Amino acid sequence: MTSTVHTHLHHKHKHEHKVGDQNGRSLIVRLRSLMPSWASTAGSSWSLACVLVPVLVLLASVPAWLRRQAERHGHELRGSLSQMSADNTDTFQGLRELVNFGAHSQRLGLLRKQSVRLAAAKSAHGRRSGIEYAATDTIALLGILVVLVLGAWLVVAGELDRALFPVAVVLAAMAMLPVLKVTEVARELSVVASSADRINTLLDAPAPVSDLVHQSPEGPIVPHVRFDAVTFAYRSDLAPAAREVSFEIRPGETVALVGHSGAGKSTCANLLLRFWDVTAGSVSVGGHDVRDFLQEDLRRLMTLVPQNTFLFNTSLRDNIRLGRADATDEEVEATAQAAQAHEFITTLPDGYDTVAGELGRNPR
Repeated sequence: MTSTVHTHLHHKHKHEHKVGDQNGRSLIVRLRSLMPSWASTAGSSWSLACVLVPVLVLLASVPAWLRRQAERHGHELRGSLSQMSADNTDTFQGLRELVNFGAHSQRLGLLRKQSVRLAAAKSAHGRRSGIEYAATDTIALLGILVVLVLGAWLVVAGELDRALFPVAVVLAAMAMLPVLKVTEVARELSVVASSADRINTLLDAPAPVSDLVHQSPEGPIVPHVRFDAVTFAYRSDLAPAAREVSFEIRPGETVALVGHSGAGKSTCANLLLRFWDVTAGSVSVGGHDVRDFLQEDLRRLMTLVPQNTFLFNTSLRDNIRLGRADATDEEVEATAQAAQAHEFITTLPDGYDTVAGELGRNPR
């Protein structure tokens, strides 16, 4: 699962890079298209071309004036959108519980607060973008005005042919268009950069465990589980979730771990599957420390049935095949029968091809 999430984030990260690369290529194309227009203006009048240079520089520098604000607004906007999306998801998934405990009004209040926060982030982002648009448009208009005044003066002074005057003005305007497009791309980069930063934070987070060997133990593995003085804490600054835990599960035995909430029952299952590594002691399967297995091979030896069952929004058949993608239809049905789910599934309109719906709550 960790590798799947990492792969998904990697693809999304590549998408962000792709957007950035496209914006970078757009910048290059726009800058290339600037040169012919400016050179043509210089061909009409060097004076007009020289006047254009500071105007173009000013236009190109507008995004830099508000760069820090753009970065801050981009982060705030992406953060507000993410939080709003997460709260909406939690609300829809926990709708039954909210209604059952009469907490829907409280939840709606939270969503209203998040909506206000999101609206404020959008408003701040929009105001800053509006200021940039106003600044670039004002500078462009002043630049055209300067070109008009200077061009008219040059015509009166006899230094510019009257017939070339409108051509020079048009060329000057065309020289500004690529720079205006560059500023538009620069405005988009703040949001793209904030999205990339959020993804990088996840991609750069260290994995809780990693393979320590290149090959798992060979030969048949005896289904014998042993916890030997296992101590584990989720963080060094937290109290251990399990302390000096020792027990064995021999082949054919059924063992129940009983204890109050937080006693470490789920932690023991997580350590057995090596979702985490022990802080002290050892966990072994078939006489081999779980760290001597490749993670994929270790988890292929056992099956975890969690308290909260998650169904993907696909067919029931594909959900059952999640543990073994190459399972035949007969094996899928045999598994369902062993889980006492076959009769229920066959009563559905499409049987095993019934789509579970989101979280399995809406089979159709």
